[in-house]
Amino acid sequence: MLMNIMAHDLKAPLNSIAGLLDIVEDGNLPEAMRKRSLNHIRNSVQRGSELMSALLELAAVENSEVRSQRKIFSLDE
Repeated sequence: MLMNIMAHDLKAPLNSIAGLLDIVEDGNLPEAMRKRSLNHIRNSVQRGSELMSALLELAAVENSEVRSQRKIFSLDE
């Protein structure tokens, strides 16, 4: 279930990038609109990158074999 959510969330910035690139490649945009579209592309790349980093961190935590160990000790020491 989690992987479905993450995949869906990752598709959004990628679809945004693809759509904006189609618009920019058309070449008929005014300069201000082209710059704004490129800024949106940059933001989508950043969101996708942050999402991938979070996914990799989650995978690292899930794959770690950190186990707690109980140890008897004296509070006086």
